[in-house]
Amino acid sequence: MFGKLLVGGLAIVLAVAAFLAIRAYADYHELAGERDEVLAENARLEAENRQLQAQIDALKKSDAAVEKVARERLGLIKEDEVIYELPD
Repeated sequence: MFGKLLVGGLAIVLAVAAFLAIRAYADYHELAGERDEVLAENARLEAENRQLQAQIDALKKSDAAVEKVARERLGLIKEDEVIYELPD
């Protein structure tokens, strides 16, 4: 009687342990995938930061770079310039 009870209890413990191990394995792979996505996003952001820093450095060093941004992004012109807009 005690032997059957021990075997039954052991079977239950092993079943629970197997279930928990399978669940942990699935969680591990899910988290590994999320980690890979975060690392890829981090690499993309680092590259973007390097590009933006290069633009900042160029603007600090070059009046021509500042003028280009002022003209292209802000639509500014020099005092003696005239803009002619042509219809499309």
